[in-house]
Amino acid sequence: DYILKKANLKNDWLAAGLCGVFFAGIYFLVHWPFAEFLLSENGRNWFFATHVNKPYWAPIGPNDYDFWQYDYSPLGGAIPLTAVSFAGILKTSLMAAVSSIVGIWSGSWLSRLKR
Repeated sequence: DYILKKANLKNDWLAAGLCGVFFAGIYFLVHWPFAEFLLSENGRNWFFATHVNKPYWAPIGPNDYDFWQYDYSPLGGAIPLTAVSFAGILKTSLMAAVSSIVGIWSGSWLSRLKR
């Protein structure tokens, strides 16, 4: 909302694109260092409790505090994780822009509802 008010854009698509780029940038700048913090020794405290965040049936191993090479789908298939790239950030920006345009249109529609 702050960005949209400051930019004062009349075109919804430009506003959504701006929101998408800002979201992807802020997400990249905040999420990556915070993930490194949670995997470090400093994340193992009473507040974040990353050292006890395991189900009882999963054995704790030496690689629990490393970045993983694979993610697993709900069906059990391994999905290789790739490095951060410009194409990935662009894809994230595009998905955020689409989500923003849906939010802008929904908010516009809700503001026109009368009792």
